[in-house]
Amino acid sequence: MNSNKAELIAGIAGAGSFLGTLILIGWPIWLCLVNTLVIYLGVKFVLRRAYRTRVRKITSGTAAGLAQLTEQIRLQRRQLNKLRRLAPSVPNTPIRQLVLNICSLSDKIFRNFKEDPDDIRRAHRFLSQFQKVMPIIQDYTHLASDKDRCGVLTTEDEGSIEMTLKSFESNLKDVYQGFQQNNLQKLRMDTGTLKRMLHMDRTIHRKKSD
Repeated sequence: MNSNKAELIAGIAGAGSFLGTLILIGWPIWLCLVNTLVIYLGVKFVLRRAYRTRVRKITSGTAAGLAQLTEQIRLQRRQLNKLRRLAPSVPNTPIRQLVLNICSLSDKIFRNFKEDPDDIRRAHRFLSQFQKVMPIIQDYTHLASDKDRCGVLTTEDEGSIEMTLKSFESNLKDVYQGFQQNNLQKLRMDTGTLKRMLHMDRTIHRKKSD
């Protein structure tokens, strides 16, 4: 409920009180008016206070959520650096290339968060998925690069890992394009605003010259 609705409800309550005390109870008009004013101010104060309390809770919750996401982005960017250093150790060429592609796309997404902080609000899903990638690649690399343990991995295991990373790579492309579409909409809005301002400026100059 916003402040305008609070004022409307307070007005209705005050009007109802005036009619009730005047017609049903038969109070003098001056007393009805005083009572109406008290009811109106009291209801308005209570509703506005409740509205402001709700706004403060929502605002503080949003700020806390953004701060948490920002911290997660910082930590996961560190993980990305570790993943990039780990990539050359991946023995399987197709999987190694997928890891490098994932590093490149993830880096673009993280840079987008820095350049356009508004997109941080939509970062939760990406971060949740990215957190799962590092352990998979790390465990796979340890198993595949150690001669004493490489026999543990089967062809089916590597195929499953490759398909999963391909799916994640495709998802990253969609995420990145989604952020760029958002940036494109902002660019179009800014361009349209400037275009209208320039048009108004030319119109004013024409009228002055006429």
